[in-house]
Amino acid sequence: MSATVEKERTPHPELLPFYNSSSVYTPLSTDIDVYGKELATSQLLEPATTHNNLSKNDHISFNITPRKEWIILIGLTVVASAVRTFKLSHPGYTLFHGDNYLARFRSPLFKLLTVLVGKSHFNDSQTYAVAMRLIPVTLNALTIPLSYLTLRLMSTPPIASLLASIFLTFETGLIIQSRHMPVESILFFFSALAISCWIAFSKLDQRRPFSLHWWTWLTMTGLSLGAAISCKWSGLLTVAMIGVNAMYQLWKLEVSSRVWMRHFMARALCLIVVPLVFYLTMFQVYFMDGNKKDIRNLRPVVDVSIGSTVTIKQYDFQQGYLSSSPSKHRGGSKQQQVVLNKQPDIAHSNWIITNTSSDLSALDVDYTSPFVPFTRLQHNARIKLHSTTSLKHLHSHDIRPYKSSDHLQNEVSVYGFPGYPGDANDDWFIEIVKGNMGGWDGYSSKRVRILRTVVRFRHALTGCYLVNSGKPIALVGEGSKLVEVTCNKGEMGSKSLWSFEKSEHPAQPEDADLMERFGFLDQLQEILQDTGIEDADHEFRISVTERLAAWFMLGRGGFPLWQNRQNRPQQIYYTGNPIVWWLGSFSVISYVMAMITLKLRTKYGYSDIGSHKVGRQVSTGSFLFIGWAFHFFPFFYRYGPLFDDYFPALYFAILLLPTAFDLVAASLPRKIRMMIGIFMVCAVLWVYYFFVPLTYGMPWTKSECEQRVLFKSQDIFMINCNDPS
Repeated sequence: MSATVEKERTPHPELLPFYNSSSVYTPLSTDIDVYGKELATSQLLEPATTHNNLSKNDHISFNITPRKEWIILIGLTVVASAVRTFKLSHPGYTLFHGDNYLARFRSPLFKLLTVLVGKSHFNDSQTYAVAMRLIPVTLNALTIPLSYLTLRLMSTPPIASLLASIFLTFETGLIIQSRHMPVESILFFFSALAISCWIAFSKLDQRRPFSLHWWTWLTMTGLSLGAAISCKWSGLLTVAMIGVNAMYQLWKLEVSSRVWMRHFMARALCLIVVPLVFYLTMFQVYFMDGNKKDIRNLRPVVDVSIGSTVTIKQYDFQQGYLSSSPSKHRGGSKQQQVVLNKQPDIAHSNWIITNTSSDLSALDVDYTSPFVPFTRLQHNARIKLHSTTSLKHLHSHDIRPYKSSDHLQNEVSVYGFPGYPGDANDDWFIEIVKGNMGGWDGYSSKRVRILRTVVRFRHALTGCYLVNSGKPIALVGEGSKLVEVTCNKGEMGSKSLWSFEKSEHPAQPEDADLMERFGFLDQLQEILQDTGIEDADHEFRISVTERLAAWFMLGRGGFPLWQNRQNRPQQIYYTGNPIVWWLGSFSVISYVMAMITLKLRTKYGYSDIGSHKVGRQVSTGSFLFIGWAFHFFPFFYRYGPLFDDYFPALYFAILLLPTAFDLVAASLPRKIRMMIGIFMVCAVLWVYYFFVPLTYGMPWTKSECEQRVLFKSQDIFMINCNDPS
């Protein structure tokens, strides 16, 4: 090999920590084949088109933390832990977010965490709150040194990597998230871990494919992705990002078909099969770990019986639950209205099934008595549905709904009064449409069973079917996610299909089939199905969501998470450090502008990207920018970004900052660049200190509160200072 080539193979000084004396070095922006010929420019995360011939004794070092950098890592870990554990026991109970995530996200990892904490049998709520916060806080703190390692893996200089990690350390939103948003904190850590493992794998893929270390990092990537989606389904965004990068790597490979297939199968196994198996395993462990009691409390009885208290939902679960409304029809009979509520109301969504096919009426039997016989519902059973809140029956008659002239549509209401036994207009026939045919539950097509039997309700006198009209209605004080329910003589489609989600009976026999006897896939289907139901917390947070630029530039400052008006008032206000958010936005915008400039210069004959330094910056920045885009834009498809949804994107934006700053400020003297970096750190630290009372819920006065409301004319921080005195 020529002396010229050997000179080119000397590592850049900034990259020396990545290699030991026995390593065979290949520049990141260029590659050299075994004949000494320089290959075309390659991206940071592309596989090399030709791998160097290395003997079994050759070892490529990926010890990216030399001894002098251990001090930095330890220091970052200590500081990050300190700012996240300060006053960790305050407030002395878990906030509403932690509890509601059980019902909303169906996170098996978080469920196992709550079970683990619950088995400790703490004597007071404060100790329980600390225990619940400790694991998310620890993982969030470990994300800080992990961010440093990730940047060092991508050849970012130590000082620049340290600055980015400091910005993440003192990001107030991340601190609050680690203490009061356990699902997001755990997701944040495993997403960051997956990215770091993938970068380590990609660097090995350029030099030693199919080695033990190569398989280790690829498997670790898959396990981290499985843990991320086990926390929250938005972890699929990280899966998609790495999946796209894996396909790009495969596309750039120039190897034999047999070797290419080995690369493909390895990535498919570790990036698809491993995360899926991990995800399902987490649910299986949860089901096995004594949580059947929890499921039984939610879904105790499989068979539906006369006298059961039930909740009924549209077969398409996203449409909602059959509910009685306190409001009355504006026209027609002006009786009490019946609606579909997408958020199950514990009170208004409960119905008692009473028997009309015998001589007994609803008044003759105490359906809360344990002596009521357990009579399973069969096909064509004639019943009444008695609302537990209004104490009235589900009712229909030959009256058109309000603002409807369709002769096929009849009004549906709840009608009656205490002591009134009801009439024939309250009677409904249950028609079994289908059951779990071909599955384990063959009885579900013969008698009514929760979740497995699909039914229609046919009105006894008019012959119309209870349907979802599809017309949204707004009722005062009852939210906006309500849909009108009518009785249609001609509707036989999916809008007339219903299923029972819950059934409780006081005289449940010991041999009744319980949810514990459902198979693993049945339990999983039941839990995943409920993820479409949005809770009240989500509704509140979506009310402070604005257009695309709102969270991107911190155009709205978050929302109050907790308040205590006793003695000296206290608040925890879920907001970000504006300096950090603006720096993240700067990095994204400046990187895009720099790339446009480089492309234009390339078009006119300049070869900036061909240089080693710029090529490294472009490849690093491209990977991080794509990561930011994958974790930002998808949230606008359904409902717009929520405040805590933006943090994974913010993580990529801050990691992009050193590269973006290097591209736009390359012509500045080194001293000026250092002064700018020091100024940014000081600004971040000052804002962190400025918002300490809001971050940790410390007592303050009204004047202290008003001092922290910045930019009032822009409404960036919506802090309520009227409560403090």
